[in-house]
Amino acid sequence: MAGLISVLDALEDVFPRFYARMTTRTVAPELPVTVSAVAIIGCLRWLTPLNEIDTWIGDAALFGTLLYNSTRLQSRQMYAVILVVTGALNWTLWGTSLLTLIPLVVLLVVNYFNGWFNERAWRFVLMTVVVGGVTWTTATLVNQWDTQDAASWVLLSCSRCW
Repeated sequence: MAGLISVLDALEDVFPRFYARMTTRTVAPELPVTVSAVAIIGCLRWLTPLNEIDTWIGDAALFGTLLYNSTRLQSRQMYAVILVVTGALNWTLWGTSLLTLIPLVVLLVVNYFNGWFNERAWRFVLMTVVVGGVTWTTATLVNQWDTQDAASWVLLSCSRCW
């Protein structure tokens, strides 16, 4: 995730300046971040069914990408594009369960109130715990994972954050 965050930050900071210098036109900083996030999500969804990466790792990277962008992207339209692409890919891979839309709706709310969550550290931590609980519970139910195995992965993920 650290590498992903570094790439997204570099795209947001460096690419618009580079593009403006090369073409004398401007580009919104959210555009390269949105394009790269959609590409990352597409690659994750393409690799997971091929058993190239573990489903747990794929979902962790997917939701990590979505959560990071929900707190950073100011353009609600760009974030909506990311969620629509993710929803379409998850719908086809997870099956047509309405449960797959729950984390996306929660993340849309997070993006809408991202300024409020970013104002105080305790709000950000609380939001991260709630979003993590919702997404992992949904992923466990949809993928029919063993609950004990899922809990150990969530605890392992949380221990790395602290």
